Amino acid sequence: MSRRTPWASTSVRTEPAAFPASSSRPRALSTGFVQMMDAVGISPSAVARAVAFAVEQPGDVEIGEINIRPTVQA
Repeated sequence: MSRRTPWASTSVRTEPAAFPASSSRPRALSTGFVQMMDAVGISPSAVARAVAFAVEQPGDVEIGEINIRPTVQA
């Protein structure tokens, strides 16, 4: 038996994608993103704990959906 639990997360503190040197995107966009994530983002380990919680449930328990976001965004 396989189980599926839809989940969504926002504002997780991770490294931003690197833009190619030829990109027209301003460096300030990347810098601003990093500053915002440092201020409000949750740690990747917090997301991992939530996913582990769903995975570790016994076979007769279904976790219908998980939405993960920092408390400042709730």
